[in-house]
Amino acid sequence: MGHQHRHVGGMAGALRTIFTNHGIRGLWRGVGGAMMRVSVGSATQLSTFSWTKQHIVMLQVCVLQCLYKRHLMIVILSIFVKHIFAQAADIFLAWYPTQDPH
Repeated sequence: MGHQHRHVGGMAGALRTIFTNHGIRGLWRGVGGAMMRVSVGSATQLSTFSWTKQHIVMLQVCVLQCLYKRHLMIVILSIFVKHIFAQAADIFLAWYPTQDPH
């Protein structure tokens, strides 16, 4: 996934090659799509977690004896919703770095 380069000399050689061929912009290639995915994913997961926890506590679905189960249920639901919303960003992130910037 992303833009693939041929590198010799490990990570330092890879960074040197990218910087030599593409400049500072080459080192940051694809960061726009990654920021979009992280912001969509984080916003969705945090808001879903907060909303779900608030409603489950209000409805008293689980009382103290199953506190860890309640937390696990909320986490699983928020991760599921995050993946639904982040899927479009994942597709864009897989496509965007492979495009020629010129």
